[in-house]
Amino acid sequence: MAFSYGGHDDSFLLSEYGFIIGNDDEEGSRGNEYNSLNVDRYVEGLFESQGEEGKLKIGVLKDADYWG
Repeated sequence: MAFSYGGHDDSFLLSEYGFIIGNDDEEGSRGNEYNSLNVDRYVEGLFESQGEEGKLKIGVLKDADYWG
């Protein structure tokens, strides 16, 4: 018998169902393919380090609803 909870990352599974799948391990178990990593602060830092050019890029992304 198998259960499917749908495509959710471990933080959702933990808060909703009380368990996680985790990452790939050395024994070959496949981890949760839906886990994600938030890189927002790194990307923001890259744009901010570019000064005025970075501000223009952020403006373009905001105008297209791709920022934030």
